[in-house]
This record gives sequence, C-alpha cells and structure tokens, in this order.
Amino acid sequence: MRNICISCIWVFRERKIVLIVVVLFFLFLFSGVMQASDDPKNLHGKILTNDTEDQIALNRIKMIFYNNGIGSYNRSSSSPGLYWSEDMHYTKTAIFLDGVLLGFKVKDSVFVTGNAFRTALQAGKIMPDKKPDDPKKPEYKIWKIRKDWDKLPAGPERSRLEFDYNNWPVTDGAPWVDVDGDRIFTRGKDIPEFLGDEVNWFVVNDMDTARSLFLYGSKPMGLEIQTTIFAFKSSALLSDALFKKYVIINKGIKNLKDGYFSIWSDPDLGNPSDDFVGSDTIGNMIYCYNGDNNDDMIYGYGERPPAVGYVLLQGPMVMYDKINYPVISRRNLPDSAITNRSWRKGKTNLPLTAMGYFLGGSSYYPDPYQGNYRGAKEMYNIMSGKSWDGLDTLGKVYTQAGRCIFTGDPESGIGELEWRTGISPGDR
Repeated sequence: MRNICISCIWVFRERKIVLIVVVLFFLFLFSGVMQASDDPKNLHGKILTNDTEDQIALNRIKMIFYNNGIGSYNRSSSSPGLYWSEDMHYTKTAIFLDGVLLGFKVKDSVFVTGNAFRTALQAGKIMPDKKPDDPKKPEYKIWKIRKDWDKLPAGPERSRLEFDYNNWPVTDGAPWVDVDGDRIFTRGKDIPEFLGDEVNWFVVNDMDTARSLFLYGSKPMGLEIQTTIFAFKSSALLSDALFKKYVIINKGIKNLKDGYFSIWSDPDLGNPSDDFVGSDTIGNMIYCYNGDNNDDMIYGYGERPPAVGYVLLQGPMVMYDKINYPVISRRNLPDSAITNRSWRKGKTNLPLTAMGYFLGGSSYYPDPYQGNYRGAKEMYNIMSGKSWDGLDTLGKVYTQAGRCIFTGDPESGIGELEWRTGISPGDR
C-alpha cells in the first residue's frame, strides 16, 4: 500500500454524539518538478471485500464507489476508480482507491475502523438495541437524486431517480428540507435536500466483527457513518470538484475519546510510478502531483498533467482550546463553529492536524499491518501525526495546524518538498 491520509483530532466522550465532516475532492492543473520513474504498480489483488457499487459522473470527475464506504476503485478491472477528463470521456485516472478511517481510544485500548485496501464497514444502520440491521435489506442500497431527473427520457435511469426521490430515506438519516417548518418530514410537502446537482447517500456501520478484525485487528465500536457524495454540473469552478460529507454517530455502549478522522487515499495520477505528494496547512489540503511536466504513460496525462487533492472544508466541531488548536484562519475563530449550516458559539471546527505518508520499502514510512491488532496501534499513531511506532517521524514539520510533511510550494520550489529529500517520484 502507498497512500496518504488527512487527520483531525477531537474528543468523543459521550455516546450518541453526532460529528459532521465535509471534504472537497478536486483536480487542478499544476506543473510538477523532478524526473519520473518507470516502475508500474501491480493493480491487482488489493481489495478483498466489496459490496454494491455505483458511480457519480456529473462533471469532469467520475468516481466509482461502494455502499461499504470504499471510493475511487474499479473492482471490475482491479484498477483505479476515479477519473478526470476535460472531454468527459473518463479514460485517464487519478485515484486508485480512497475511504475514511476513524481511530479512538477506549480507556487505554486503541480502536481503528473504516476503509483502506480492506474495509471494516458494512451497509446499514445500527438499531436501538445496539445491533446492526440486516445489510442486505434493499433500503441500504446507494440512493441517488438529480435535479434534472424529470427531464430525462423514459427508461431505467429516470425510473431509478424518480423512485429514489419519492422514497428518499429520511428516517435513516438522508438530508432533507423542512419546507413547512414543522421539523417533521411529510412526504408531498418536505423534499430531499439537493446539496449539489446530483446527490448520493448511504449508511454504513462497523458492527461486523469479522470485517473489523480483517482491517486492522480491532473490534467494532458501534459507529454509524452516514455518507453524502455530491457534485455540481454547471459551474465552471466546480466542474473539477466532488464533495463528501460524513455524519458519524456513536451508537455503541463505549465512551470513546481522543478520536481521529482521516481520509485515506492511494493516488494514481495517470502513471502511478512518477508521483509526489504534499500538504497545505493553511488551505487544509493534501495533494498529489506529477514528478515532472510530462506524465508519460499510455493512459497518462501527457504534458502539463493535473494534480489531485483533498480539502477539509468543515472539520469536527469541538470546544475551542487555544492551547492545542491555535486559530490559523477566519474559519476557526474561537467563538464560533459551523455544523449543518448553523453557527455554534464557543466552539470551533478542527483544521487539518496531520498528514500520514506511506512509502513502500521505507523503514520510516511503512504501511501498518492488516488483519492484526498491531496494525490498529500503528495506524492510530500515524493518524496522530507520529511514526508507526509512536515516535516523531523524521522529516515531520510542526505547524500551527499540527504535524504535516512536505508543506512547501512545488510551483515556486520554496519550502519543504518531497523531491528535496532525495526520494525519487513513484507510487504514493
């Protein structure tokens, strides 16, 4: 595995607390530096569990994703599943796979769940008796609505969109608009919420013990994750953007503390063997860019290849703590935070706090063990901005936002950059 993750920390001490996180996934044109490598990656045999799949292809980004939380993966060909094309033909890829990872402590024990090359999550919600509902129920599919569904010609696509609009699973947590203002969803009056021109929604939980152990060897925590994936069609600026919103609910019996939310990603920007990565602590962004100005592969981007990245738009909301979470931008004022489009006084949205970095063959940046509890402890350390063994990783830069690496500007060549370390570009 070669990948990167973006983390925030919060304290999750009380049960049934809801955390909402919004992440922007985007592509942009970017001129890289340094020379390329010709060692291609073996694209097969990485995913061992997948469930129902769907895709979003509304603008210049196409992403294949699954109702177990895994995104940007094409299981039919064991190949990258996120594409970017100026002509919307979707022949060139940018991400092999991505997902979300959540890490917590219960007393002194570490628990990690979510998605990497394996998944600990299954479809469905957690019921009031603390048990997971049957993941095979039809309501735990991926739900999709589009603003223009009623203008489509008659056929399977229109029928599916019409059904999903008319049966939008509000009682399971899908977002909706309270048109009549009575705080009760009434079909025929209240409507699904169009966060974008197309909206996809599904719910997962971590209550499958076999899957939880298969990921990093830790047991279920009782977490339910409601995921919304949306995009815009018409905006020139947002035609290269895709949004993901996560609502995380602790429905278990454990008090969870010292939590981390991370986006886990294996970027393959065209040719996967010539990439670098970096982070922007002011912009709450991590990204991958080409090692030079020519992505030379049969499915590469050629001259002036784009870059791909993730921006944390709305981090978890916590009580403001100016000692541990200094204010670094207007979005993180100590007296206010935003959640579900509402302002909350006396709290703040956490910014990017760390960037983990996995590099094959490196003793400083190895991948955590999978299927073994050792892996949970190693991943939790990485999510906190340390090395896998809990020490401060060589090359880490301590910033106001936390522990991030490669925080320089690749365009100008100023600051800490991966290519300055002497490491060759490659699969990240």
